[in-house]
Amino acid sequence: MSGEVAIAKAVGGLAARGGARLLARGALAALGPVGWVAIGALTLYDAYAVYNAIAGSDDDADKKPECETGDCDKPAEKIDKKPPFKGEPNSTVQGPDNSRTYGSDGYPLTDRDAGHQNESGIGAGDHVHDWGRPANGDPPTNADRGISRLPQPGDPPVPWRNTPSS
Repeated sequence: MSGEVAIAKAVGGLAARGGARLLARGALAALGPVGWVAIGALTLYDAYAVYNAIAGSDDDADKKPECETGDCDKPAEKIDKKPPFKGEPNSTVQGPDNSRTYGSDGYPLTDRDAGHQNESGIGAGDHVHDWGRPANGDPPTNADRGISRLPQPGDPPVPWRNTPSS
């Protein structure tokens, strides 16, 4: 009986310091196997909450480092992972994972992609896709995006996340 009293005092002390959940687990443990199942469920719930808190803190992962934007005094701005489908005619947008050059109509002309981990061959490394145009003059769709090829001079720049550090 003295061991149970010591545990109760220890658990009670933790509860006084904000360990109410631990106190509830002590009471659940006294229920035997049913209590242990409940404790397991609470532990999984707590682990889920911790995971979500950690995953939510990854909001800055897609921000370009502020010194690379040319102004170290301003905070980094969040950017999209992919360049927009339609852009400024005859321009190029460099993103973290993709870079895109637009034609005179503002639609994609050439995409440069970082390697895809789930692919083999050309798609596994730095590669390029050329965009065609439908014969009827409609805007291009994903069906008009060509197969992967190796980069050549004149293609869009390497996505900035894959640019070697100097």
